[in-house]
Amino acid sequence: MRVSSKSFQLQWLANFTSRQVELADIQRQVSTGKRVATAADDPAGASQIVQLQDGLNRLERYAANSDTARRRLSLEESALAEAGDLLDRVRELAIQAGGPTQTTQVRQALADEAREIRRNLLDLANAQDGEGRYLFAGNAVRNQPFTNAGGSVTYNGDDGTRSQRIGDNRVVSEGDPGSSVFSAIRSGNGTFTVAPAAGNTGTAIYSAATVADASAWPTASFTIAFTAPDAYEVRDGGGAVVQSGADALGLVFYPKSPRFVDTALARVIAESLSPFVTVVGLFVNAGPETIHQVIESVPLGLLQFHGDEDNATCKSFGLPFIKSIAMRDGIDVLSDMERYPDAAGFLLDAWQPQSHGGGGATFDWQFIPESSPGPLILAGGLTPENVSLAINTSRPYAVDVSSGVESGKGIKSAAKIAAFMRGVEDSDTGG
Repeated sequence: MRVSSKSFQLQWLANFTSRQVELADIQRQVSTGKRVATAADDPAGASQIVQLQDGLNRLERYAANSDTARRRLSLEESALAEAGDLLDRVRELAIQAGGPTQTTQVRQALADEAREIRRNLLDLANAQDGEGRYLFAGNAVRNQPFTNAGGSVTYNGDDGTRSQRIGDNRVVSEGDPGSSVFSAIRSGNGTFTVAPAAGNTGTAIYSAATVADASAWPTASFTIAFTAPDAYEVRDGGGAVVQSGADALGLVFYPKSPRFVDTALARVIAESLSPFVTVVGLFVNAGPETIHQVIESVPLGLLQFHGDEDNATCKSFGLPFIKSIAMRDGIDVLSDMERYPDAAGFLLDAWQPQSHGGGGATFDWQFIPESSPGPLILAGGLTPENVSLAINTSRPYAVDVSSGVESGKGIKSAAKIAAFMRGVEDSDTGG
């Protein structure tokens, strides 16, 4: 085979040219400090470089935003700390001015200092961040938030809160609007207020009160009334007792009863109770749909059945239940109880042929068995006058009262409830 010297020459020149190009590329990389000058140099690498640069730029913006937020929050914190010191001084001036030995000249000096403090507070409310932006103007950072005209201060900002993004998934507020800091002065603890009633002659301290769950807070007015030196009641705006030391409150869902409540009212009542009071739903031969509807609407903790419901029906609703036993003549109480093996307890009530409750009548407590499959709750004709004797005689797990503490059909009496609770406390069991 013959190999031409011309072929060797062309191959050598091509090799040499390729090395020159590679050398030039290396020299360019060294001189510029960049491995990729154009996308054509390394398409995949260029794409990664662009993504990396975007990420670096984003981090720089986040760092700048973080610095801005930190600076403005620090300035706000300093302004509010100074405002707090000024307000503390105002309290001191008020105490000093109220002293009986102060002269008119001293009080005038105190008043002058108070006016100066007011001007200082206005200056703090109009503080800026060093870049011409107001700290407490909301989103209207170029507008002076507070102006004083004729002794009346007006807020000119808005209620917005400026935010800074400091991460891909994190945003922080860089301040608070002056409307919430200086204008929206909270009453009480911000959720409710406490005040003495007119003519109140006693003393009480209510402090450090907070609301753990705002969604469960009933937006209503309540009154604490002392019925004895060591006893009190909590009453709603209509004067009805909502707490008096009872462990449970029964809501009657029997339409024929004068004490019947619908689900809307029942929910309001249940949500206004202490979390330590069990809400009991009372039913008489109600359909399953009705009971499920009540359970879905009202936060019941216990069911109470006064009709002909069997054990399977009573336990089918997923809540513990109490079964009422009508104490008619000749009844075998224990046999009736054994028909309800899943009952959480039994309520013993007087038998009345025309109703599903005692109707204020009593029965002979001597017929209450000494032992039973579950706790016994005594009901039927209990009043403030006889409850202590009833407890001492039958030793029940609990007592149930309705008509015995009413001033009229379905109308509870605060005074009778308090007297009934005192009767329970006066029994041998001590409540």
